[in-house]
Amino acid sequence: MRAFSDSPRKIDIYYWLGHRCYNLSEPVSISWKALKEQFGEGHFVTSGKTGGYTRDRDFRAKFTKELAHICELFPKLPVAVNEGGIRLKPADSDALSLPAKSSTKKRETIKR
Repeated sequence: MRAFSDSPRKIDIYYWLGHRCYNLSEPVSISWKALKEQFGEGHFVTSGKTGGYTRDRDFRAKFTKELAHICELFPKLPVAVNEGGIRLKPADSDALSLPAKSSTKKRETIKR
């Protein structure tokens, strides 16, 4: 969750995606309008003021950027951005599991 500490909305999106993908039985498209209603109003904070996005393109740009960051951390997440919104596919809980770290250190051999 440290990776999302700069944006409470990223945490909201992460949990929402986990819930939606896990409970889907078939792919579903979600419109930008529906996403803005869910995540746009009251999530944007600037200069100490809270409120919604006045321009749809501003919301889409910010949401797409945040979603890309989430997908970067969780590459198995079955979500795609398109002109109309996003497309989600069913997934198990593994889609939101962090990838295993690969060790880049070489093993040292012990000489006897």
